[in-house]
Amino acid sequence: MLAIVQNLNDYFIDNYNYYKGLSKEVETMFKSFYDPEVEKMGAQKEKENIARNLLRKGFNIEIVAETTELSLERVKELAKEVVN
Repeated sequence: MLAIVQNLNDYFIDNYNYYKGLSKEVETMFKSFYDPEVEKMGAQKEKENIARNLLRKGFNIEIVAETTELSLERVKELAKEVVN
């Protein structure tokens, strides 16, 4: 994704007059559309949802942790939530 931003930036600089703040503006615009931290959070939530579903179906905590790549401690916390 960063290569795309760099290519856009280079294109604008090559084809239009150089604008000093262009790099920063392109970076800001890109971050407003794509934030890797938000993506990580979404992936984590999805893993936790899968773990909850597996726990509801009676899967063993260790197997759920291994399957979802969540820590054993986090799966134990989720198991407590599922029981309540």
